[in-house]
Amino acid sequence: MKLTPAERFIKASMEHGEESDSNPKRANKAYDEKIKALCELRKSDDLGKAALLTLLDHSSPFVRCSAAVYLLELEPVKAAKVLKAIDKDSKVDWVARVDAHMVLREWKVGRLKLPFGRNGEYLPIKPPPKGIWRTKRKCGTSLLEQFTKASLRYGEGMESHNSKKIEWAKDNMDEASRELWKSYDHGKAALIPLLDHPSPHVRRSAAIYLLALEPVKAAKALETIANERLGFVSLLSETTLIDWRAGRLTMPFGTNGEYIPIIEPPKESYSNQ
Repeated sequence: MKLTPAERFIKASMEHGEESDSNPKRANKAYDEKIKALCELRKSDDLGKAALLTLLDHSSPFVRCSAAVYLLELEPVKAAKVLKAIDKDSKVDWVARVDAHMVLREWKVGRLKLPFGRNGEYLPIKPPPKGIWRTKRKCGTSLLEQFTKASLRYGEGMESHNSKKIEWAKDNMDEASRELWKSYDHGKAALIPLLDHPSPHVRRSAAIYLLALEPVKAAKALETIANERLGFVSLLSETTLIDWRAGRLTMPFGTNGEYIPIIEPPKESYSNQ
């Protein structure tokens, strides 16, 4: 029975890894077959992304490693996480570990090339933006945790008129916002779930940030908070919407972290979303 491109990719990835140490000739042949299967996968509308994502949980480290390498362009965070896990797992075959380590090193410094050309030629893969898969801050707190904690402290400071608490929270929110903005999706995937956070202060902070990325969802969240009449947080949400629609809202999303205007897009550009 004829194998699918994904099945051929799995078979070739395993053969390439298993034969690399003992039979270079067979390993090279398997590698060529793997690239042929990859080229077939990349002919699909999503460039093989869906098929390769399912292989990140494969039982073979050679298959996981191969899939992750070719997903660095499409899903850098997930792919890098898998490669890091392989690199650090002493129980994994040393060939897979070395491969994962070398790929990550070359990717970080911008030297990684993969066969993504029209005819299978090797092309440079853009190195990861700074902090794209860094999950821990120096203080041991993730960016999302820092953003959430600062949002809660900001709300507490506003309610109690504590200027020091407000200043601390503002600085920490701005720092987390700048770092999240450097990630591959500008922190969008991480912050959207916060629109359903139990605290209106966290929902408000996430919504303000997301006005630049998801204006419909963000504006709706701010309107909901404003209409709930929850005191300061409702008033601040209403003020934010007014400033945004008037072109006065700014966020630290500039190239060097400077504040730039976040302007409401024309109604017709998202009225059907």
